[in-house]
Amino acid sequence: DARWVKPLDIKLLRWLANEHRVVITLEENSIGGFSAQVHQALLEDGAFDGIGKEPLILRSMVLPDRWIDHGEQSSMYDDAGLNASHIVAKALDALGRLDSNQVREAIESTV
Repeated sequence: DARWVKPLDIKLLRWLANEHRVVITLEENSIGGFSAQVHQALLEDGAFDGIGKEPLILRSMVLPDRWIDHGEQSSMYDDAGLNASHIVAKALDALGRLDSNQVREAIESTV
């Protein structure tokens, strides 16, 4: 549960940004949580500047800002777009390996 880790491990974030082309944060929280802290830290550290290397691609997956009906955990994650298929589709999309129709099809095929 990384949102309780204070202060953020900037050394780890810097390593992730330097050693990976894409970083995806995933959390069961709304916009403005842990992922926002990671975004800000990487922004201030220059991870998106593209000076001397390709800029980092950063994506977040958070709970949508709307009501989600109670139910089975897997169906609530499906509704929120946070199941494994959604994560894979987000990663492939960020890497430029899927076009928008393929992303939609990948998600819909698991629902």
